[in-house]
Amino acid sequence: MRTLLFACVLICTLSFAVAYKEDRDIAAVKNTTKLFFTVFEMECKAWSNLFEVDGVFYHPQAGAIVGRKSLVDFCLSVQKDKGPNLFRQDGHIRVTKAGGQYHVMLEYVYSTVKDTGKVFTNSGYESMIFKVAGGKATIKAVTEFFNRNQEPYEWDPTA
Repeated sequence: MRTLLFACVLICTLSFAVAYKEDRDIAAVKNTTKLFFTVFEMECKAWSNLFEVDGVFYHPQAGAIVGRKSLVDFCLSVQKDKGPNLFRQDGHIRVTKAGGQYHVMLEYVYSTVKDTGKVFTNSGYESMIFKVAGGKATIKAVTEFFNRNQEPYEWDPTA
């Protein structure tokens, strides 16, 4: 009976330890995801450091942006956009652990006012792959899928 009790306690303890580590890893993934969406507010070098050294962002307009230097250049180029920019997660995060990595699918929305005065709205999905080590999640790859919509809108920056 003691052996059975010991085995049960051991199994429960190991299960708790595994669940705790996965919960901590998922929290790290969610935190890095949140920071990913601050590309318009964050310093570009810090934003690129969310990625692995050879991380890649597959963007529908910019193509494959590979490596931190290219990610910094991309960040700087989008931060030059005039008008207000909104880029945020717009739905629930879906996380799957597979092959020692975390795979995430989530909805987003992006909106800005172009020089033409038109509102550009882009919504879709970000598919993200993370490596998690030591409680820190870094992005291995992001693939963006989106729809486009432009509506006439006159933006007055003094209003």
